[in-house]
Amino acid sequence: MTIDLRTKLFLLLSAPLLMFVNVTMFIECLIIFLYCSLFLMTKDYKWFVFFFGLYLIQVGLYYLLPMVSWPPFISFTFSFIAIGLRQMMLSIISGAFLLKTTSISEWLFLLNKWRLPKGMTIAVAVMVRFVSTIIYDYQIIKQSMAIRGIDISIIAMLKHPLRTFEYMIMPILMNTSFTARDLTISVLTKGINGSTRPTSYRTYNMSMLDWLLIDLVIVLWTGGILI
Repeated sequence: MTIDLRTKLFLLLSAPLLMFVNVTMFIECLIIFLYCSLFLMTKDYKWFVFFFGLYLIQVGLYYLLPMVSWPPFISFTFSFIAIGLRQMMLSIISGAFLLKTTSISEWLFLLNKWRLPKGMTIAVAVMVRFVSTIIYDYQIIKQSMAIRGIDISIIAMLKHPLRTFEYMIMPILMNTSFTARDLTISVLTKGINGSTRPTSYRTYNMSMLDWLLIDLVIVLWTGGILI
């Protein structure tokens, strides 16, 4: 079950409405569940559990904060998680889904169909490939550190930020320049900057599922604003 890139872009662009529009908690839960269910459609169950579970924790903190007297720092941290981060959840979910499920060929097909400038097409192709390459580099570095007995978990990052910067961030930063150069050369080698309009062996079309998702999002946002 595939979702068209145009639908993913629509979901991503409509996600920031949660930060500017006040909707009821019930409507918000429905919208979040709809966005999280995208991972169910692609059988990526762990990400559905992660994002929806994180949202439920945020909602629980939202209702718990007024009932308990917390120290100032803890209260500020929990308030950010329960309010600030919760308002950004739609953007995070839709962005993660877009990056995980969209191939470069789909990006190139859509950008060429929209007849966007070649420079923008090359930039998007490099950017999409760059993100996945950086994630792969991070996993390799983390495995290398684990072999040497160096913990790079989130708790270790909080305990030893300077060591984390030295062992994790610096290798990634040094590798990014070479990665960007190699990806740019790879994209240009494939003839993406040619003068003729490229052809594609596969076409991407909007399906009934795409239109259903778009209609559901419009109905939920409209109902949330009017209620």
